[in-house]
Amino acid sequence: MLLGRAAHGYALQNGYNRNINILNALLHFYTDSDWFSYCLKLFNVMPQKNVVSWNTLIRGAVRNYDIATAVTFLYEMQQKNMKFDLVTVITILPKFYQSDDLILGMSVHGMMLKMGFGSDVSLVNALISMYCNCGNLENAQLLFNVMPVKSIVTWNALMTGYRYCNLNAEVVNLFNQMNIEGEKPNDVTLLNIIPTCQSEIHGQFIHANAIRTGFILDPSLVTTLISISGDLLMAREIFDRMRVKDVASWSVIINAYRILGFGDEALNLFSVMELYGYKSDDISFIGVLSACSHSGLVEEGRKFFKCMTEKYKVSPRMEHYACTVDLLARAGYLDEALEFVKQLPTKPSVSVVESLTGACRVHGNTALMEEIAGLVAELEPKSSDSYAMLSSVYAAAGRWSDVFRHSAEVLRNVESNVYIAEEQIDFLSEAVAPGQLEYSYLELGVFDVCVAALGGVLERIRVSHHTQDKLYKELISQEYYGKEGALGMEQVNKMKYLQGVVKESTRMRPIAPLGIPHKAMNDTSLMGKRIEAGITVMVNLYAMLHDPAVWKEPDRFDPERFLENAEAN
Repeated sequence: MLLGRAAHGYALQNGYNRNINILNALLHFYTDSDWFSYCLKLFNVMPQKNVVSWNTLIRGAVRNYDIATAVTFLYEMQQKNMKFDLVTVITILPKFYQSDDLILGMSVHGMMLKMGFGSDVSLVNALISMYCNCGNLENAQLLFNVMPVKSIVTWNALMTGYRYCNLNAEVVNLFNQMNIEGEKPNDVTLLNIIPTCQSEIHGQFIHANAIRTGFILDPSLVTTLISISGDLLMAREIFDRMRVKDVASWSVIINAYRILGFGDEALNLFSVMELYGYKSDDISFIGVLSACSHSGLVEEGRKFFKCMTEKYKVSPRMEHYACTVDLLARAGYLDEALEFVKQLPTKPSVSVVESLTGACRVHGNTALMEEIAGLVAELEPKSSDSYAMLSSVYAAAGRWSDVFRHSAEVLRNVESNVYIAEEQIDFLSEAVAPGQLEYSYLELGVFDVCVAALGGVLERIRVSHHTQDKLYKELISQEYYGKEGALGMEQVNKMKYLQGVVKESTRMRPIAPLGIPHKAMNDTSLMGKRIEAGITVMVNLYAMLHDPAVWKEPDRFDPERFLENAEAN
């Protein structure tokens, strides 16, 4: 920048301030340097201006995101009868990105029609892009339809517009129409069509079409095709046919083998990638560490993690830590995994802790689970997330007494964003009868309820032979079978005892015993407290579902309490 300013000063001192070529070069310099204000000042004092001067100024305005000023200069050029440079107009039209720019773009379109440029293919392509960018697909489609001759740029312009507006079906239809009319795709076409593939068959068709037309795929496009192919053999074939490979394509194929359980092959591919001289990145190491984890290759995983940080200087992300913890925990190295978590430079994510707690559950290490719970409490003692994780840890160990033993202390320390009027509360710990909850005004906020509840239901069925017998009799009853002996939802809905088992299991072992968030949809009240619309409260679901005033013998498993016409045993 300083050299350019010095050159400008030299030109002024040596009498070059009237040389239009030098002044145009200075205009171009200020434009490229993003000093549009200097460009405008210089333009205003220039004794003579030509088409190059005006075009440079217009490009500078567009580069400065001042579309309105650029259009104003176009009109001034027209009024001064300057020879119009169509290239400038074609360059700036795709820069109209917002709906507010639509009127300006339409005015430029009208100007071009008056000047006789309406049939220029390059201009129409730019106008299609402009209308698409501004959200006016109707005009873009109209221009496309009236063009007598369409180039690949024309097809891509409209296709890109459809993609910009998330109209994937229109992208596919336009691609099919282009094939029918014999237009060969290019990389822009495939960049538009590949993300719309909804199935592996569709992806295979796109790939076959590219091969049939003789198009050489860009590595990034092939990488995308591999990721959507859905067929490991086909993905490998696509990968092997690539003339030029990059780290991204290697990472995708490595992860494909890892996801489908071929950990050894994933590691072999990683070794081959290194032999070819590709520098592994953080993504490829995630695939390798995960492959080691799922294949039980503990020593290899340790070496790869060390190699990643020491040889390749890749800074570990939480995903790498999670893979390493999972690697150690799956293999039963629980103490080492916990020590690894303690030494992390940042707070561990939920996935890291869940990997460890899950392994503790599998290996029956309740003592270590309690230590993990303490670690969670130390990390964020006043976080509601920590509270939820603590509850999950103890619940996973089946230690419900410990859950409630710690609950009072935990709840006192939890910071909550739950407000009622002007007072802040954390949880409503009293027992709440079902009738006290205005369900028409409260939205239950529970995630993954079905998955979480299924474990409790199956466990209850497993330990109760009486329940098994009654379910078996209900299941084999002919009236519950539909066509061809299939058990459909209509039949399941008739199985009242099964429904009672599910409800009773969930009652006795709630998904989140110490807090189900409820969001008030309208102003309401709960236990004498006023709750404004939009406020979230936490209700002690366990207390509510074990209240002896509401449930007879609440600690006894009795599915028939939910049956309208319960039969005596």
